[in-house]
Amino acid sequence: MPVSKRRGFLTVLCVALLVTSGCVPLKPPEGKPELVIKPLVVDIKRGDSVQFQVGHWEKCCSDFKPTPEKVVWTIRPETAGKISADGTLTVSPAAKPGLWITILARLASSLEFEAHAVVYPYAIKPLSANVKPGDSIRFQVGQWECCYVFRPAPEKAAWTIRPETAGNISSDGTLTVSPEAEPGLWIMILARLDIGLELEAHAVVYTSESNPLVGRWYETRQLLCNGQVRDAPEPFRELIFEADGSFSVTWEPFEVYHDYWGTYSYDVHTNALQFSIASGNYIPKQTDLVGTVVVMNPDELHLVSIFLGCLTVAKSSQQFVVT
Repeated sequence: MPVSKRRGFLTVLCVALLVTSGCVPLKPPEGKPELVIKPLVVDIKRGDSVQFQVGHWEKCCSDFKPTPEKVVWTIRPETAGKISADGTLTVSPAAKPGLWITILARLASSLEFEAHAVVYPYAIKPLSANVKPGDSIRFQVGQWECCYVFRPAPEKAAWTIRPETAGNISSDGTLTVSPEAEPGLWIMILARLDIGLELEAHAVVYTSESNPLVGRWYETRQLLCNGQVRDAPEPFRELIFEADGSFSVTWEPFEVYHDYWGTYSYDVHTNALQFSIASGNYIPKQTDLVGTVVVMNPDELHLVSIFLGCLTVAKSSQQFVVT
């Protein structure tokens, strides 16, 4: 099946927002309500505030009643911020990204409860990149706010690369790859912040000759075993090959969502292609992951004897063509 290619694609790492209600629908002893702390876990930005409460759920999990008992609140580490008498945590603007803050609540009845707040960690964007000899690409340090909003860090980063002969990186994080860099070279990008954080990303060098698969593709047609060509009944809209050997498949792309992902191996001399699925949100029950790939032109691939699955249509024996 022919598939068209769209380049200029950038994958991102989403730091998922984790917030749980703290609702534990257990039957309490002697008819007493089961006390819990809410929220149980929350992601939070430096300088932000969030209120914690101890109480019980009357209708899990929509109606929360705070306990009338007095609650004594403390946090660990104490330098992470402050917590008021009503359980409102205010995170220090100087809190280290990625810091886990433990919130402790003690009742007059000696009951103790524990919750956690996690300061949004810093990351490098992009975390991985496909680059050709002579290419330039900028890396940045910042925070992902679920799931695609990136806020650059206010701190200045000191950038270095390994190996140093792979190119050079400027003070603003712009990597320029050496024109002599060999395909397959992994370049490590290191960022050091004066708050004691060290972060790492990578770029992999490739050329259109060494790996013509790298990029973003979508499915157009399928070639059946009887030789007939048909429009793909449920075409996937995104097949991404990365230079580092990873891939992802998505039928209906949305923000950073992927259906499934894993690694692939490709022999440019024999055209042998094999996929290995690592995980996913939706993994088809029927797939054929070993076959060959024919590069028809820079914008068209044919995947032969490979079936990457479908959403609802039952599989028939077929050859897969991707353009």
